[in-house]
This record gives sequence, structure tokens and C-alpha cells, in this order.
Amino acid sequence: HLINPAIWLTRSVCLILVDIPLWMLNSFGLISGNTKNRIKYSSIISKIIGVIAFVGSVASIIAIWDSVMKFFHQIFG
Repeated sequence: HLINPAIWLTRSVCLILVDIPLWMLNSFGLISGNTKNRIKYSSIISKIIGVIAFVGSVASIIAIWDSVMKFFHQIFG
């Protein structure tokens, strides 16, 4: 898990989209700690976060595809 960038990306997306908002809602007393943990560790949430991370990484690759191809053409001729 330490050297896998896909796990880092998924965990970062989860932190931004799930952990921080749930922490804030719990801090303000709008949801309980039990509710926060139920949402955070829900299997559907982890699947949604995985899809968001995958789509984001594919979109990033597509957005810079021309630069990547130019780089490889410079290296390999």
C-alpha cells in the first residue's frame, strides 16, 4: 500500500470529499460519531470514491496526452 499511487490517489480523494466534510459535521454537532463512521466506512462510499479517483486520473491523462506523446517522440525519435 505504501508504494501504490492508486491507493494514495483514492485516499486523497476520500479525505477531501468524505473525511473533512464528515469531520466538520461531527465537530459542529450535526451528526454523531457513530453516523460519521457508518458513512465513512460504507462500501458504497468507497466504491464511489474509487470511481471518482479513476475517472479523475483518466481525465488527467487525456488532458496531457499531447505533451506525453511529444516527450516520447523526443526520447525515442
